[in-house]
Amino acid sequence: MTLPTLTARDIYRMLKDSPGMVNHVPSLGVHAKRYERLVDVVGSLVNEVQERSRPVTILDVGPWWQTELFRRLPNVHVNTMGLLEKPPLIDKPRSGELYFQQDLNRAVYEDYRSDIPEHDLVIMAEVIEHLPVAPTHILRKVRKMLKPGGFLVLSTPNAVSLGKRIKMLKGQCPYTAISEDPNYPSHFREYTLPELLKYAESCGFSCTQYGITNDWNWRNNPSLNGEKGSVNIGRAVADRVQEILDSASPSTWRQSILMVLKH
Repeated sequence: MTLPTLTARDIYRMLKDSPGMVNHVPSLGVHAKRYERLVDVVGSLVNEVQERSRPVTILDVGPWWQTELFRRLPNVHVNTMGLLEKPPLIDKPRSGELYFQQDLNRAVYEDYRSDIPEHDLVIMAEVIEHLPVAPTHILRKVRKMLKPGGFLVLSTPNAVSLGKRIKMLKGQCPYTAISEDPNYPSHFREYTLPELLKYAESCGFSCTQYGITNDWNWRNNPSLNGEKGSVNIGRAVADRVQEILDSASPSTWRQSILMVLKH
C-alpha cells in the first residue's frame, strides 16, 4: 500500500503551511512537480522492498520538503543525513529515526563516518550537483549505506537541457553562479545521463530505470497557478507551445534526470 497518487498541486497544498518553512514556500512551488515524480518512484520501490523487509529503511540525503512526503508512506523508517549540525525544520524525526551529520565532500576519506547503517533505500534528490568532489567518491560512499539488493534513487538537473543549449548559443553561461554561502554553494557541476550511468556502473551499481522529464516549467508550478479565476490566455498559449516542444524534442533536451540504481 502506498499513498494515493499525489499531484504537484496536492503536494503544494499539503506542505505549504509547514511550521518554520514560510520563507521557503516559493521553492516548494518550483519543485512540486519533481516531488510528484519522486514520491511515485519511491512509493513503488517501498512496495517492492516490503516483500522482504519491514519496516523499509530509508536514508534521505539532504532532507527537505520531500522528507515529509516519504514519512507519509506506510511501514517506513526514515533517517536523514545532511551537511549542517541540525536538520532543517521540515525534518521532524519520529521515534527511533536519526539525523546523521555528514559532509559528503569528505567522501574522499574512506574512514569518514563509517558508522552509518545500511538502508533499503537511499535518496539523493538534487544533491550531487552541489558537491565539488568526483561523483565516484560519493557513489562508493553511498553504496556502503545500502543493503545488498537495495536501491539508490538519484535525481539531478540535466546539464544539456534545451534551455541551457539555447543560453550557450547566445553566449551566456547556462549555470548558476557559485554562491558565497558555504552552506548552500549552488551547483558546482551538472551531469548528463550517459555520464551518470558510466559513474554508477564503475561503482558497482546497475541501473533499473531512468527518465528525463520537464519538471521546472512555470506551468508545473502550483503556486503560480491560481485556484480560481479566468484563464490567462498568454500562459495557456505558452503551455500549449511547451507541450508541442516536449513531444517533439528528444528526451536528452529535457530538464530533470531521475534514476534508480541497484546495489
